[in-house]
Amino acid sequence: MGRRKVRLGSWRRRAVTLLEILVVIVVIGVLAALTLPVFWHARARAIQAVCQNHLKQMGVAVQLYLQYNDNTYFPRELETDEGTLYYYGLERPLAGGGVELDVTRGYLFPYYSLVSNVGCCPAFRATTREGRRQQGATLGYGYNRFGVAGRKGNHIAKPENIVLFADCSHVVWERQTGVLGKLVVEEWDYVSPSDFTVHFRHAGQANVIFCDGHIESREPRNALDVLPKAPVGMINDLGDTSLFIP
Repeated sequence: MGRRKVRLGSWRRRAVTLLEILVVIVVIGVLAALTLPVFWHARARAIQAVCQNHLKQMGVAVQLYLQYNDNTYFPRELETDEGTLYYYGLERPLAGGGVELDVTRGYLFPYYSLVSNVGCCPAFRATTREGRRQQGATLGYGYNRFGVAGRKGNHIAKPENIVLFADCSHVVWERQTGVLGKLVVEEWDYVSPSDFTVHFRHAGQANVIFCDGHIESREPRNALDVLPKAPVGMINDLGDTSLFIP
């Protein structure tokens, strides 16, 4: 039996083929590294645009509410025999604890049918075990409880300077069987010049709609750093009420 002859040319061709595959893999990896940040940035901008559109439609609903309610903004909350009434619905207490929400009883609900695409902010991610505090509500956009709630529309001299709604949440202790647990973030319903409840959930920015209907993206002036997943804070300097109170 003779020795098997090795074809050097065939081996070289296989080696070149493997090298080409490795080069292609490296190129794909580089392209992915370059394009993924662009993709995620574009996705974040799209989510922020959806949130801004929600706020825009809520602003239109508020204007419709004013037309049918003596040009008076609704209160932040109203205690009734059934429960507590908010802009996003009626919260009824349950016998075993907790509440149930009837969104059809909210101040703005009758006017949502006259506008389009009103919903929860798609960027909000609750960190409680139960997820969102209330499903199916626009809770998570904070109402200006001090400067707007209960006020006549014509008493706001410069509506372009006064906050109506803003991205909103707050940090609380999660309760587990009556014992304080971990810090969590949940959606909230009001903003003010003295509370750390503006939620900067759009790449460090918060969407804000003003009483004249225009929308801005604001960065924090003061932040609460106790929970990195919940960049909450203020859009005003401490003691400055000019964005909230006419």
